[in-house]
Amino acid sequence: HLELVDRGVRIGRTTRKQANARHFIRGIQHADYRRATVEEHDESLERMRLIFAEIFSRKIIEADGVVTGEEQQFMDTVFPEIMMRRMGLQDHAVRSEWYDESVRHLPSLLGHHDKLAMVGLFFSACYSDGSLDAREMRVLKEAGEILGLTRQDVVKYLQRFW
Repeated sequence: HLELVDRGVRIGRTTRKQANARHFIRGIQHADYRRATVEEHDESLERMRLIFAEIFSRKIIEADGVVTGEEQQFMDTVFPEIMMRRMGLQDHAVRSEWYDESVRHLPSLLGHHDKLAMVGLFFSACYSDGSLDAREMRVLKEAGEILGLTRQDVVKYLQRFW
């Protein structure tokens, strides 16, 4: 509720049980609010990470126009259907919403090393068929840029792999 004080208005806190008529203004619809819990925040972050990683891994394995058995096995192992269902990411419209959220928020929510770990996953997707293709590496570069990594960050990290 709002309280008048000397120099303005202050937000006051009243539980539903403590509330009485003086806490309400006639003609204004009131609503309860609560802050998201840590668990809800973590779940949202994990959904964003998961859908971003899954969509870019899929783009990578499809970049050369051929999806091999090894590449499909990689996708099935890293992103099993049961996990996607459990996280509520099986519906196309929901996936699209979470992907948009991930592009908007992951660059600021993930730390530098978390972003590099994602690049490592994308490199694994690139190499899941046993060869590296320039088209796949371009998609990896695009994902790194969206995450806010520089080309130098990505190259320096990937040099560890070969």
